[in-house]
Amino acid sequence: MLVGLVGCGKWGSFIIRDLRSLGAEVVVVARSEESRQRARQGGASRIVATPDELGTVAAVVVATPPTTHFPIIKQLLSREQPPFIFTEKPLCVSAEHAHELVRLGHDRVFAMHQWRYHPGVLALADLIRTQALGALTGLQLQMLDWGTARADANTIWHLMTHQLSIVLELLGHI
Repeated sequence: MLVGLVGCGKWGSFIIRDLRSLGAEVVVVARSEESRQRARQGGASRIVATPDELGTVAAVVVATPPTTHFPIIKQLLSREQPPFIFTEKPLCVSAEHAHELVRLGHDRVFAMHQWRYHPGVLALADLIRTQALGALTGLQLQMLDWGTARADANTIWHLMTHQLSIVLELLGHI
C-alpha cells in the first residue's frame, strides 16, 4: 500500500516509522532539508516538495503544524486523490475552517487519535460495557503534565480531542 505523508518533523518521523512497520510504502512531502533527512532515515520510498506531487496513494496523513492543516487538507480535497485524509490533531484551529472541511470532505477526512486505542482506555471501556464494577454513574477525565502548551493552536482545539476520543471509546457515543 502506498501512503502519503505531508510533513516529516518530530511527529511525522514517528508516523513514517509506524506506517513502514505496517508494511506501507510512504511518499513524503518535505520542504526543509531537516524534514527530507528524517524522511530518508525513516525509509521514505520517495520525497516530494508539494502535495500535488504525491501521485496516486491510498491515503494521506497530514503531520504539519496545526495552523497549516486547513490549507493543506483543502488542497488535498480539491483533487480526487487521495480517497482518505488523516490529520494529526487538531483538525484545524477555527470552527469556521472545521465546518468547511466537514462540508468539503465529510466522508474523506479523519482526525487521528491514538489515545482512543490505548490498552488502558480499552480496558476501561470493557469494564463499562460488562458492568464488571456495576453501572456507570459518572465520568470525569483529567489531564496532567501535558508539557508546554502549543503556541500555534488553542488548547481546547489541541487537547479536547483527547477527551472526546476517550469518551467516544468508553461510552460509544458523545
